[in-house]
Amino acid sequence: MIRVYPAPEPFDFDERVRQPGQQLLDELTGHTVTRPGPKRADAGRYATVHDIPTARLTDYWTRCLDDLHEQYAGVCAYSALHINEVIGARTVDHWLPKSRHQHLAYEWSNYRLASALMNTRKGDREDLLDPFTVGDDWFSLSCVTGELTPNPTLDPDTQAQVQRTIDALDLNDRRCCDARTRYVTDYLNGEVTLRFVMRNAPHVASELIRQRWLREEDQPYGIAEEE
Repeated sequence: MIRVYPAPEPFDFDERVRQPGQQLLDELTGHTVTRPGPKRADAGRYATVHDIPTARLTDYWTRCLDDLHEQYAGVCAYSALHINEVIGARTVDHWLPKSRHQHLAYEWSNYRLASALMNTRKGDREDLLDPFTVGDDWFSLSCVTGELTPNPTLDPDTQAQVQRTIDALDLNDRRCCDARTRYVTDYLNGEVTLRFVMRNAPHVASELIRQRWLREEDQPYGIAEEE
């Protein structure tokens, strides 16, 4: 995992996602809502927004999935690996889970781009590190094995948070480690450029730079342009 900087809300997000979402929450909790179509059968059934079950939340957030993918350059916030638009399973993760924070179900600031695998592993947990606030150097990467470990210079509490996040998301499973080492190997063998690794595996690229594993043409500052 590497620091992710929040992207600005799309210009039409309010109209496409927030407004219909808020109308849904209002109607289910008995507030007067003016909209086309018949009244919902379960309108007014729930005393508060927090009583609304997840199954009753319409997935308006999927309307901004293309925006989320574009704004975050297609990189999963948790694995720090690129999600291919054609064969990758990209999803909208609610950082604070919509099962307990229904009022944030339709808020851009609560969304993280995540692969389906990472989204499933995270589930409804709230005790993991947020990609928006994690430090760039909190997760150390072995360029040999692809394994992640807490940076030993961190204080004990932060190290424990990092390890809990690694364990919960299973970031050191074979698939994750193989994906990271593949970028390292391809780069060192000259099959891809450092710029390519930066776009597709930014954490791997940052560790290649930090650990001085750069090819000659990329030292100390130059980055070879991708063919």
